[in-house]
Amino acid sequence: MTTATTTVVGAPEPAERGDAPRSLAKSGDPADRIFRGSARGAGATVLLVMTLVGVFLGGRALQALTDAGPDFLTTSAWEPDSHHFGIATVLTGTVLIGAVAIVFAVPLAAGTALYITEYAPRRLKQTLISLVDLMAAVPSVVYGLWGLFLFQPSVVGLSRWLTTYFGWFPLFAVDGDSPRDPLSPNTFYTSSTFIAGMVVALMVTPIACSVMREAFAQAPPGEREGAFALGATQWG
Repeated sequence: MTTATTTVVGAPEPAERGDAPRSLAKSGDPADRIFRGSARGAGATVLLVMTLVGVFLGGRALQALTDAGPDFLTTSAWEPDSHHFGIATVLTGTVLIGAVAIVFAVPLAAGTALYITEYAPRRLKQTLISLVDLMAAVPSVVYGLWGLFLFQPSVVGLSRWLTTYFGWFPLFAVDGDSPRDPLSPNTFYTSSTFIAGMVVALMVTPIACSVMREAFAQAPPGEREGAFALGATQWG
């Protein structure tokens, strides 16, 4: 009894067990070598500059930190001549501004990203993506100047309204001001944590929206269509 063997013409022969993997030779093109060296040099330069900046700032601040000790984080007074200073006030303001920014930025960024990914028409989608990426590239100093000269005067009325009707809640209370007094100056509301937090929210919203949109777009189409077939909604 004989066994017939079928040979496929043009099929690759199986590799022997002792064969080593083929090594890929690096490109010897001068342009590739120049680009590789330039990229490595630029990366090393950035790391070196950042390291030097950190060393310089650490050396300059070492004497002050040693003099203040742990109270540097808990002291609100700033009296360097009497060796009594700290960043408690600045640290508290930073945390509060960040909290206000998160409250405004996260829902706005998530809603915008969901609209662009799931609901926006195809012709409008690319335009919205370009606008969001363009806003993310705007320098922060531009947002700061815009908030100081244009946004702040428009929000003072809202701040006064929140203090008038929700001042019983500590978050909306303004110390030293009588919101129901028509002669009360607006200096209590200008340059406030609320306004600064809203400006920071507008600053970080485009970046957060871009990241969320990329994450939403990574959902495999096959699994999305399978979920729709099983009765899932577009929001789900």
